[in-house]
Amino acid sequence: MRVLLVLVFVALAAAQDYDYCGPLERLKVKHQWGEIFSVSQQRELFSRNFWTEFFFEDPSARGLFTRVRGDNIWSPEFMAHSLRVLGGLDLSISLLTEEDVFDAALAHLKAQHEPRGITDQNWELFKNTLAVIVARYDTGGRFDADAWKACATKIADAIR
Repeated sequence: MRVLLVLVFVALAAAQDYDYCGPLERLKVKHQWGEIFSVSQQRELFSRNFWTEFFFEDPSARGLFTRVRGDNIWSPEFMAHSLRVLGGLDLSISLLTEEDVFDAALAHLKAQHEPRGITDQNWELFKNTLAVIVARYDTGGRFDADAWKACATKIADAIR
């Protein structure tokens, strides 16, 4: 009986789903995001850091933002757009624990993004950049890469 019990626990541990954005992961992400993105001056700095990293990794992605001066992340046009994009992310993260409202909000964001020609590679870059920048802002050593990956994937998959 003991052996069977041990085998069950080993099987459960091996089956741990690190791509699961469950209730605990959603709360962690919401809390960590709130610490990072709650002050307006910090939002602008976060935004500039995010897009600097994003375009460093893929300079050709600037082409997605020609209408809003993607060639210059310091321009007022790009900063306004950037804050709208991150505002949508802020909304998405804040709704992670409200499934019905989350689904409706992300359906709306999906309709806005469909005609933009955003590739799967662009979405992956967005998620990876988000993880890199959020990890840099983690001053308390509580960054949960698995939770962020899983919940960012949940958000991105609902929009793409």
